[in-house]
Amino acid sequence: MKKVKLNDLGRGVHFYLEDKAQAVAVSNETGMAIGITLEGEKTEFVVVRHFPECAQQDAPEGYTLVEAAVDLCNAPFDKGGNNDWRYSSLRTWLNGGYLDLLLESFPKLKDAAVTFQRDLTADDGLKDYGTCVDTVSLLTADEYRENRDIYMDPPGTWRWLITPDSTPSGGGSSYARSVYSDGTLSYSSAYYGSRGVRPVLYLKSDLLVSVEGVDECKDELTPEQKETALYEAAVEKFGEDAQMLIAVEELGELSKALLKWLRYKNFDQGRREELLRAIAEERADVSIMLNQLEVMFGENSEAEAEKLDHLADLVGLPRLDFPRKEDDE
Repeated sequence: MKKVKLNDLGRGVHFYLEDKAQAVAVSNETGMAIGITLEGEKTEFVVVRHFPECAQQDAPEGYTLVEAAVDLCNAPFDKGGNNDWRYSSLRTWLNGGYLDLLLESFPKLKDAAVTFQRDLTADDGLKDYGTCVDTVSLLTADEYRENRDIYMDPPGTWRWLITPDSTPSGGGSSYARSVYSDGTLSYSSAYYGSRGVRPVLYLKSDLLVSVEGVDECKDELTPEQKETALYEAAVEKFGEDAQMLIAVEELGELSKALLKWLRYKNFDQGRREELLRAIAEERADVSIMLNQLEVMFGENSEAEAEKLDHLADLVGLPRLDFPRKEDDE
């Protein structure tokens, strides 16, 4: 384990608050969490999004939205079946008993975990419930949609979001949005006690957290090693098939950006700066995916050398002096 600042971690990276204790809920026969015990050694979260633009004097590096990496417990959204998060029994418990023990177990959170505004716009667009302020919350449906790419591994369980399906002025107050076991969005009756709970916190980004896979006793990695490790981690997390599909998608996006540039060049269609910026972004995406393909299929220097030899012959320049396998032999 190694201690790093929260804002040094990319979106989707898992971390641990400390090597201390994990909060585990105790539920009664109705499924409502009524208390917490401590067991284990870690409390695992995932980075959802950084907000460096929200930096303030007491948080010069901004804030980071994080979510528990696994379900804390199963519980109703509200024991009375109401989908208004402001008055739900789950919100009361998360910001009461659960928060108390979390702060007791991890004292650094007393300064690092801050209150943040939650948007309670219903899935059908109604704004009857307005907003609220939480210290512990759940993701909204929009936050889940915006960060869907970091949830490509199906969770295998249902879990609540705080977004209502509708409101009393629309379709009613009984259903809240949830994430289905395959990762797709769904909805559930608010009184169901079989839906998972993954607490969400808004933390100061300079908080020191623990990450696995790095030995503090080892020398620091070079930038090139860190970059390779990042590609390897992406392939391992999302899977080879998923990353190959993304590579195909990014190649298509670059193709479209280049076609738009040709239309600008030949027919004066579009805005130059926007088109150049799009090409730069798509080139970067393709470069990143090519590096991940190298993780999957191995280095490609021999084939590249052959292609460059062919290009040199076509343009009438001397071939480049690449080391060849036959030279080694």
